[in-house]
Amino acid sequence: MLDTVCGETDQRDVASRLTEVLSGMRLDGSFYIGYPIIASADEKVIVDTLLLTEQHGLIAFIFSSSMPLPNDPAAWKRLQDDQDRLFFAIDASLSRHYGLRSGRRLGVGMETITLFPTTPALPNDVEGKFVGLDNVQSVIRTCAPVDAAYRRPLVRSSPAGNDYQAAEETGPCDQT
Repeated sequence: MLDTVCGETDQRDVASRLTEVLSGMRLDGSFYIGYPIIASADEKVIVDTLLLTEQHGLIAFIFSSSMPLPNDPAAWKRLQDDQDRLFFAIDASLSRHYGLRSGRRLGVGMETITLFPTTPALPNDVEGKFVGLDNVQSVIRTCAPVDAAYRRPLVRSSPAGNDYQAAEETGPCDQT
C-alpha cells in the first residue's frame, strides 16, 4: 500500500495526477508531496514529490510544465542542474544519518526525475531522467529497490519527519 503524505505545493494538480498513476502500480511505501529537504547554505530545497518504495527505492520528482526544445542545450542544462541540486541536497540530508551510510558513502541509491505532462523529445547528449506522465511507470520500474537493511532508517529519516504520523492519523491529502 502506498501512503500519501502532503506538505505545501503550488502544483497540487500535477501531484494528484502522479498519485493516480502511482496508485495503479501497487507500490508499498510512501509518497511525499511538497516537503523541504534541507536548507543548504545557499537556499531551501523543496522537493515537488518524493517516492519511497520497497520495490523501486527513493525517487525525487521535479515538476516542469514547459518542455524545452531538443535543440536548446542551455534549457536542458538548467533542468539537469536542477536535478543535480536536488540530488545533492537529498544526499547531504540523508548522509547525516549513520544508519544510512555504507562506509564513507550513502548506502541508499536514489534517482531524480523531471516530470513533464507528456514524454519529451530528448537531445542526444542530455544526462538525467526526463519523462512524461504517460511513461513515468516504465521509468519507475527501472529504478532499483532499497536494500532491506536501509529501509527502516530511511523511513525514519524521511523529509516529513514527525508529520508522517500526523498524516496517517488525519487521512489522505486534501485534493481541493
